Amino acid sequence: MTKLALSYHHALSPILTPTSTTHSNLPFPAKFHRRHPHHFPILRRSLSIVSKAKTRELILGNPSVTVEKGKYSYDVETLINKLSSLPPRGSIARCLDAFKNKLSLSDFSHVFKEFAQRGDWQRSLRLFKYMQRQIWCKPNEHIYSLIIGILGREGLLDKSAEIFDEMVTHSVSRTVLSYTAIINAYGRNGQYEAALELLERMKSERILPNILTYNTVINACARGGYSWEGLLSLFGEMRHEGVHPDLVTYNTLLSACSNRGLGDEAEMVFRTMNESGVLPDINTYSYLVETFGKLGKLEKVSELLGEMEAGGNLRR
Repeated sequence: MTKLALSYHHALSPILTPTSTTHSNLPFPAKFHRRHPHHFPILRRSLSIVSKAKTRELILGNPSVTVEKGKYSYDVETLINKLSSLPPRGSIARCLDAFKNKLSLSDFSHVFKEFAQRGDWQRSLRLFKYMQRQIWCKPNEHIYSLIIGILGREGLLDKSAEIFDEMVTHSVSRTVLSYTAIINAYGRNGQYEAALELLERMKSERILPNILTYNTVINACARGGYSWEGLLSLFGEMRHEGVHPDLVTYNTLLSACSNRGLGDEAEMVFRTMNESGVLPDINTYSYLVETFGKLGKLEKVSELLGEMEAGGNLRR
């Protein structure tokens, strides 16, 4: 069964509107709707949380690795190819001399995304550090979020945390974008408790989580073994704050039910999804079949789909 995963591409997209704005009466226990802040560790002033860098091989310069022609603008392609052939101790500044005041931050974001696809975090980090020292290409929050994500994908959480903390020093405001990026970095590496702490921290700074933030946290908690009651608490909390669950939210909860053999809970989630007008997809069906198949109750799947079809909420 393909496990539900939140791609980092989504985590860096603009704030999304929820799939459905329809409210429904949540059939979950009221005591799970909100979490009390004392349930979590005291928030730290800096992000020196539970991280250990993984050992990574140094990626040497390789002139034969070039970007596909026409994929980006001429200047962006040229810079990527120059950086790709740069040896470990080569001068980033010399590579950038010819592009000074010619490239925008949007152009640099393409460079970071290209190196992210290659898993080349070393060049990404060196380029980022160069940009921090400049005026003409000083990184904005989007660039910070990109490098946090690149380092997070490599499991380099200490470096991700360091970059996140540097934003204040460099007078770059943190919004839901960068907070979601650092939460995703910790969550994808199995550290859901740190993701929960960061969620509380961002709210303490009056930064409102959006659907991407909550989906990232719920996904991390579901995969990390967080209690079912805790998952329901997050679900209720996001609704209380006016963030409407979407297909990803419901599928994440159904995936947790499948992994844990929770039949009654899966039925409850599915009925709430139906009442909210959120249409299922192939993953929804797969999680239902897997959940009730384990329990020897496959007839329940037909019953639930029949109810959804009767309500006009089944995809054709």
